[in-house]
Amino acid sequence: MRRQHVLLAAFMALRDWLGTLLHHRLAWALGGVAVIGLGIDSSRVYALLGQFLAAWLLGRAWQILAHGSGLFSFAHAIPLACGAFAMVWSMRGLAHASPLWLTALPIGAAIAGGCAGVLVGALAARVSGTVFAMITFGLGELGYLSAQAMPTLFGGEAGLGADRALAAAHDMHLASFASAGPLHLLLTAWTAFALWCLHRIEESDFGATMRLVRDNPVRAQMLGLHALRVRFQAIVLSFAASGIAGALLALQYELASPELFAPSQSVEVVMTVLLAGVAVPAGPAIGAGIQVAITHVLAIHWLWWQMAYGALFIVVMLVRPGGICTVWPRRSLAARKPLKYTSQKVQR
Repeated sequence: MRRQHVLLAAFMALRDWLGTLLHHRLAWALGGVAVIGLGIDSSRVYALLGQFLAAWLLGRAWQILAHGSGLFSFAHAIPLACGAFAMVWSMRGLAHASPLWLTALPIGAAIAGGCAGVLVGALAARVSGTVFAMITFGLGELGYLSAQAMPTLFGGEAGLGADRALAAAHDMHLASFASAGPLHLLLTAWTAFALWCLHRIEESDFGATMRLVRDNPVRAQMLGLHALRVRFQAIVLSFAASGIAGALLALQYELASPELFAPSQSVEVVMTVLLAGVAVPAGPAIGAGIQVAITHVLAIHWLWWQMAYGALFIVVMLVRPGGICTVWPRRSLAARKPLKYTSQKVQR
């Protein structure tokens, strides 16, 4: 009997430790795994890591809108594709420029994604809940059909391609991103920077304002906050980060296709985050890893991989509606990090 109690106590301690690791350090651990990939000279590994980084950033951008503002968007394929095409057009225009220009081109992709967010926000920021989700779904369909109808701008079914090796041939003394190693380092650096910016914004006063508008828009209005403006800014922010994710894909594959506008892309990012946990900071990273493993590894060996993906999502939603990450316990934020300036605010 005593041995069973000892084993049970050890199991509970291990469970608590895994929960702490999952919710506090896993995002940084996965970032370290991506950097370690630099030591693996394999194009297949680089391709998987690039897909993982783009899916992680796209899921994090969707999460900050869904969990931070309570707006479930089905139009994140629009900024993803806009960022990819902005990256391809920039690479084509600067084909013979210094390869160091490639390090700054995702900024243009973020601007393109933000412009798409302005259009979507102008139409959908006035509402929330199911109405917002349906409007964004309709806008996603409209964006996909529009891309198919404009082959001059989006390249038709074949898409548009660019060659980043031309910049490397222009000046061999500068950093060349034609090889997989430096390219992977660039993708990792941009992903880390974008994730850090999203984290800082979420922890800022604006992040608290988003959560207040999400939980009680009437109270936010009474406090002088404009709910429409906050939602609009959150949409633009999320879409700009999604544009960077599209730039990472275009930079890796040197191709942008109108299929990036497909509504299935938006549904995929929703499933990715919900599968792991929309309320967990490491949820997009876990979901991106599962997505890449199923769609790029399992799909090679099994014809019915889509059925397995759908069955896994259904089982998780039935057993753990909060996502896979909720299997491990999570300590409360108050016990982990004390609130700042609470006493001063109470005294006032």
